[in-house]
Amino acid sequence: MKKRIAFIAPVAVFALTPVGYYCFFAFIRDEHFYHGLPSSHWGRAIKYWTSHKSSPPSYIPYLDSFLTYVGFRGKPAVLRTDEAAIPVLLDLVSAADDSSSYRAATALARIVWTGNSVAEMEVQPLPVEADGIRFVVLIVQPLLIGGEDRQTLLLDQRGHLLDTLSCYIGQGSSGSQETEVAHDSEDDGATLVIRSADSDHDLTTWITHGADPERSAFDVEFPEWKRKGLCRLAVQNGRFEVLWPPLREPP
Repeated sequence: MKKRIAFIAPVAVFALTPVGYYCFFAFIRDEHFYHGLPSSHWGRAIKYWTSHKSSPPSYIPYLDSFLTYVGFRGKPAVLRTDEAAIPVLLDLVSAADDSSSYRAATALARIVWTGNSVAEMEVQPLPVEADGIRFVVLIVQPLLIGGEDRQTLLLDQRGHLLDTLSCYIGQGSSGSQETEVAHDSEDDGATLVIRSADSDHDLTTWITHGADPERSAFDVEFPEWKRKGLCRLAVQNGRFEVLWPPLREPP
């Protein structure tokens, strides 16, 4: 009997260790998993990848593939635009570590946005809350020559793309766009404000809300942009509501 207990005890510990590992991260820390590993692991893998050069091949069959799969070699697999990685990417977007948050936001934008064929882009994540519901806003800036075009993507907590808005400043502008979360004191109910650093002249902008160009495209100069911003957005019923400027149909 004692021999049987002595044999069963270590086997039970060995069997329950993975269960305890997953329960700790999944339930206590409320993390998601990708390739069997929690979000915090992938955050560390991204941080290591950005600060270290890739090591030479090991020449051991399949070892390098396995190390890449679990995030110990090369570009972490969680950043390779796999839809199965969306829950983990959402965890990382909300993380305090900027190095993993911005790279996770870029991977997330490439998965959910139909314009993900852009070769180079910068993505800024902005967690927002509206009507007691949390959303993720991704500010996507394709690196283009001439003018500045930024896409604002609205995602729910499952990573579903709910709405989009494009704000383009013509080539005459010398300033870049900035998107900020509006203060609670805003009297128009704005959630987000898009501003420009340009301070010399009026700006010509084009705003397209959603996928239907007949809904809300315009090309007009606004003398009040310095005070109100280029565009003021509210999040209502899971969609963007353009509060400013008054949009008009395209000609």
